[in-house]
Amino acid sequence: MREWTCESAARSRPFVNSPPPSGLNTVPGPILPAREILGDILLEQDQPAEALVEYEAVLDKEPNRYRALAGAAKAAQEAGRTEKARAHARHLIEQAGAAESKRPSLDMARSIADAS
Repeated sequence: MREWTCESAARSRPFVNSPPPSGLNTVPGPILPAREILGDILLEQDQPAEALVEYEAVLDKEPNRYRALAGAAKAAQEAGRTEKARAHARHLIEQAGAAESKRPSLDMARSIADAS
């Protein structure tokens, strides 16, 4: 697995806002949005506030995206933004509906939403 550094994450920032070159977008939408990937990298680099910005940018375009909601909830929690973490966690739980999933991200969302 490639080692990500703060420097490599910073170098990728100009590209996450750019559309793909003409003719190269062969799927109806991004499979994994670049900003979501950048959010993951920033979270790994212990930069949760910056990661939250990236996840929320994804949610601006795709408000019900599961991975972005999970990342935003985790990033907000780690950044000390408790109310925002709860809001994202509740939205994620709402998206999952009555699913009895054992996904760690859904368990995390439930624990954030239930925290006092």
